[in-house]
Amino acid sequence: MHLVRALADRSFDPAPRLFLVTRGSQAAGAGARVTDPQQALGWGFGGTAAREYPELRTTLVDMPAEGGTDALWTQLRHADEEPWVALRDSERLVPRLSRTRPDGGVVPLRPDRTYLVTGGLGGLGRVAAERLVALGARHVAVLGRGGPDAGAAEWIAGLAARGADVHTVRADVADRAALEAALGALSREAPPVAGIVHAAGVLDDATLRTLTPERIALVLAPKVLGAALLTELVPDTDFLILFSSAAGLLGPAGQGSYAAANAFLDAWAHALAATGRPALSLDWGAWSQVGMAADADRLPALAGSGMASLSPAEGGELFERLLGSSRRRLAPIALDRAALERPSGLAAAHPILSELAGRPTAARPPRGSRP
Repeated sequence: MHLVRALADRSFDPAPRLFLVTRGSQAAGAGARVTDPQQALGWGFGGTAAREYPELRTTLVDMPAEGGTDALWTQLRHADEEPWVALRDSERLVPRLSRTRPDGGVVPLRPDRTYLVTGGLGGLGRVAAERLVALGARHVAVLGRGGPDAGAAEWIAGLAARGADVHTVRADVADRAALEAALGALSREAPPVAGIVHAAGVLDDATLRTLTPERIALVLAPKVLGAALLTELVPDTDFLILFSSAAGLLGPAGQGSYAAANAFLDAWAHALAATGRPALSLDWGAWSQVGMAADADRLPALAGSGMASLSPAEGGELFERLLGSSRRRLAPIALDRAALERPSGLAAAHPILSELAGRPTAARPPRGSRP
């Protein structure tokens, strides 16, 4: 971030090109291993840098866990306009989203286990909790920093009327001591936790120029520290669902910290594959009525660029269908293809969406050749 500011503040003609190089942070190539998920934070910030400072032509390059130096020099010398590149063995890989279908069936939940939802009193957390109850959960714990207000209490009563015991747990998911104490209290009053939906998050829009360490930490803490602590403190679960965001895919301007936090969740789910732990990161698109993008200012702009919104019913149905997936990362996004294909649409600035917009994928240059 300091480097981006320094480059932007100086007068260069032409402007230098910025390459942000990581190692083992992206699931690409055979095996799709992620060995250093922390470095994925750089991809989130780098994506936003590309939007806010297009003159730097920021390119993100992920090297393999070991080696790859010669391939990196080739990439730096012969770089094209592809913004995201992963170097693996003899290949130069670029990411593209493609349509897919859920690969798992509906997961029946165990009535003698507890299912934990962080951010459980928020809009997305409530949708997840409702769907867990619909799938058979009889013990649901909703975790948040504050207690339920009158509206939340009424919602909890509605779940109880459907046969669920709802346990409200107060803790900051990024505070180890508080989370340990809260989980300990939960273990004394409810069955063991068999599944986690990590939906906690904070949004604090700011450009890279105005970001401070405190504002970055505010946004990173619930998603990054929260995911790591939940993984450690609740080690044996049937599933760990991480509510990520398409912001990690697109790197929107003004949301560098948020994009970084979500890029970490995506990498974390892949990194856990090495331990055999089930984990799935969901890069949600925009929701209407609930979620951080559901306000009068954001939704029209998103829709005009090609990203439609999911209703709570649509998003909840997708959540149910994806709960049993064996994959590590999926992007439940509603798109308006006509708007996406416009010159002002998202696909024009984000090659990762090119195949969804019906645009041909750029040819990959062979190693050592000039694109």
